[in-house]
Amino acid sequence: MPIPAGHKMTFQTALHCVAQSSILRLAVPKWLDWLPLKPVREMITAFDELEKYIQSMIKEKRGALLGDKTPANEADAELKFELNERQDLFSKLVKASLSGEVPLTDEELQGNIYIYLLAGHETTAHSISYSLALLALWPEKQEEMYRQIMKAMPADGVTTYADYKKFEYVLAVYFETLRIFPPVQQIPKKLSQDTVFTFDKSNEHNVEIGIQEEAKRKARQESNAQSLPSPPVTPVKSSFGGKLSTSSSSSSLSSLASSAAMSTSTSATSIGSSEDKPPSPQATFLRNKSTLTPETSRAAAPVPVPEQMSLTVEKGTVVFISPPAVHYNPKYYPDPYDFRPERFVGKFDQTTFIPFSTGTRVCIGRHFSEVESVAFLA
Repeated sequence: MPIPAGHKMTFQTALHCVAQSSILRLAVPKWLDWLPLKPVREMITAFDELEKYIQSMIKEKRGALLGDKTPANEADAELKFELNERQDLFSKLVKASLSGEVPLTDEELQGNIYIYLLAGHETTAHSISYSLALLALWPEKQEEMYRQIMKAMPADGVTTYADYKKFEYVLAVYFETLRIFPPVQQIPKKLSQDTVFTFDKSNEHNVEIGIQEEAKRKARQESNAQSLPSPPVTPVKSSFGGKLSTSSSSSSLSSLASSAAMSTSTSATSIGSSEDKPPSPQATFLRNKSTLTPETSRAAAPVPVPEQMSLTVEKGTVVFISPPAVHYNPKYYPDPYDFRPERFVGKFDQTTFIPFSTGTRVCIGRHFSEVESVAFLA
């Protein structure tokens, strides 16, 4: 793609370079921009170019919204009307800089557009990639999604935004992907007032839940192993004198059947079977703890009610919310290492699903990301 006049990079190249060097931009102070290092020079050029592109887009959109150009013909008039009536995110941001009680400044407008370009581009792309990988590992979920897509697809094959809510299972697949691979590992929050946090004094009850989940998994595996049919006893030629032997054959076939059973179990777990599941990292950790193995633990006992304690945190304190800690807590998501889109079909607890943060400052691009992902996956 040719580089536009007045620019040193294409828009795509500048956006990609900015996405790759954002951390470097934070690490290198402005007064070191003169360093003759290639990564630094490319980073500075990319940021400058992206700013120019954003300013150009803002100027063009403002001109269309303000109607500073008289349409030359009917086609131009229709285009101008479309630009003024369009309700896309970019148009709304530019309109917010032109009107309202507190109009956005040029710097605020550029900052918001930059966030949408960067955050909406990289995080959504990565999450969609994870969705495709999980669907490949769990083909039965892929098949279920395909069936529901074909059921929801209009007869002419052309979808609109009005069809978005019909693809519930597709959105559930995306949500489950975000639960397993949240794009943000820590969400900072600044307390606006003194806050009292009430939480469990000990994590023992979560350990107990993990033990019980592992005990259930092991019981299912043992039940499946016992349900396998016994191998037939077939006479075969012995290697000693050519005599027929059934005992050695039975032993040999038993070993082969055992190996086949293990192979079948391994194959089933590799594609996400709902019955034979590989031990999760959490379960493996628990099993390796000598005092917390399913055999010696109180796996069958009810989970004790944990003792509560309170902690008062002062106003202005910055606290961090950890999405992985919430999403992998078996208290909220049983078998958290399993890929189960069904968790998000119908109503579910929104307070324990926080890939887009939570509260009044939830990610403003959430709906955009959801619609974009559903459109791609469907």
